[in-house]
Amino acid sequence: LMTARSRVVLDRREGTAASRSGVLWFSKREERRLGEFSTVVLDLEKDSDGDPTYPLRLEGRSDVSFDLQGGADSADQRRLAEEVAAFLDLPLTDRSSGTEVVRQPEHLDESLRDTARREGSGDTPVHRPPGMLSQVSEASDRVEIRIPPPGLGLEGWAQVVGGLLFAGVAIVFFARPVLSLPVPEDFRWVVLLIFGLLIVGPLLGVARTVWRHTRCGVLVTADATRLAVKGRGRRRELPADAIEELLVVGRDGRPLLQMLPDGSAQLNTDELPPDDLAHRMRRGPDGKPVVGPKLAAFLRWIERMMPGPEVVARSDRGELRFGKSLPPQEVRYLHAVVKAVLTR
Repeated sequence: LMTARSRVVLDRREGTAASRSGVLWFSKREERRLGEFSTVVLDLEKDSDGDPTYPLRLEGRSDVSFDLQGGADSADQRRLAEEVAAFLDLPLTDRSSGTEVVRQPEHLDESLRDTARREGSGDTPVHRPPGMLSQVSEASDRVEIRIPPPGLGLEGWAQVVGGLLFAGVAIVFFARPVLSLPVPEDFRWVVLLIFGLLIVGPLLGVARTVWRHTRCGVLVTADATRLAVKGRGRRRELPADAIEELLVVGRDGRPLLQMLPDGSAQLNTDELPPDDLAHRMRRGPDGKPVVGPKLAAFLRWIERMMPGPEVVARSDRGELRFGKSLPPQEVRYLHAVVKAVLTR
């Protein structure tokens, strides 16, 4: 029994984009002229569970848009977006990585190397930052990067604390009261086995998280033929000729706080608190909110735990990521080194 249906038709001969969707016998139809649109957009959004989705739509001037299809698989949506852009001979505006990249219809499948050769301009030289955490070995046609384990960080600590809390609650509020009841010895051992399995699972998860974040580094190798990333017992690679984009995505590295002489800190944000709090907050020299020393110290600890930017290599076959645990200046340096090797 099909209770819901949807359909999108792009007709170049008629110059129309039409969609029909409905539930049971109720349906809705929308039709627009293709001339209203100037680009195909692949966006990045979050669903109700916080998982990424990649809606595809046509956009034009004056906020004109036409939804095509959404999906949770970035590679499938990217391939579909390129097919639509090529079919309509429109530029593709790709925001699915978090960084906007615009590709003209004649260059949709162009590799990173071919783009560099066509544009004929090299990247601005990036100097090796002092105090690097990673180890970089460069040769004439190859680079090898060893990135140390990232440490627990905010995400790791959340997983560790959650696992320990679950095990503690199971022991204190369930296992101990049940085992203290006057029950036969055989039944007591059965209960102990069941609760043991429930407790051992989260504890093993905690141990696995600690091991992954404190013992597993990443090895990145790049040459004229491929880019490979090996970490946590897994190796993935992309052919150099298939890589279309090499980006630095994520937090731009701008400090969230600007410390003041008295230990307080100014928030480096253009978003002000709600009106009921704004009038009670002290303002810094440029009018931005200021928090007290204790809250500033806590926010600095949170900021150090937050992941920074990372390097992302993308192609129609998938993507590779590395460098998320490194300082922003180091990530930009690694991006420049890898790009120089891949575009030779």
